Amino acid sequence: MYVVGIDTTTRNFCIALVNDRRVLGRMIVTGKGFHSEECIVYLQDLLKEHALSNQDIGGYAISIGPGSLTGVRVGLAFLKGIGFAEGKPVIPVETLLAIGYEFRGSEKLICPVLETRRNRVFTALYQFTDSGQRTIVEQSCSEIRVLLEKLPGKEILFIGSGARIYRDVIVQQCGKGAHFSAIELTHPDPALVAFIGLERMIKGTVPELEAVEPIYL
Repeated sequence: MYVVGIDTTTRNFCIALVNDRRVLGRMIVTGKGFHSEECIVYLQDLLKEHALSNQDIGGYAISIGPGSLTGVRVGLAFLKGIGFAEGKPVIPVETLLAIGYEFRGSEKLICPVLETRRNRVFTALYQFTDSGQRTIVEQSCSEIRVLLEKLPGKEILFIGSGARIYRDVIVQQCGKGAHFSAIELTHPDPALVAFIGLERMIKGTVPELEAVEPIYL
């Protein structure tokens, strides 16, 4: 099944096309913001590159935040419009989960930490196993100390811009249980957004289109 994944939680427009477990293509338009009129052009360019049309797509997955409120609203309005017009599912994917999914092969707990305003971070805590994903700490927007008070005393891999900024504070609280990714992720890979969307389609956990809304923290 062909699935398109989109991330608009930053000023970048990120889109990917997958088929089952294969990534067919990605496009990342960086740094200038975007409008819904441009989104359709990027989508059509990606489909044409693989000799596909909208009719070939089984569903559309989108990262719904937290992140840029404007970006999330534009991206979601764009895909919901397509969903209504084509009768295709639009699968919402939590941004922090999609970032954590990059490290799903790790035996450690995964803690995405993204910096935001007023010395706060967007964060959550996940565990990935062969049987699936489990949320240990629900996503939130808080000061780093509030997050650290919630963490279990286990091996944790911290990822994201906030992990770099607050590394010393994290190590002071978590000690040798704190590990850090060498890759600083600020937004999810749109291909991983698509894969999560595909998994939810297979499991039948896709909400009605009217119920798909951004996550504001």
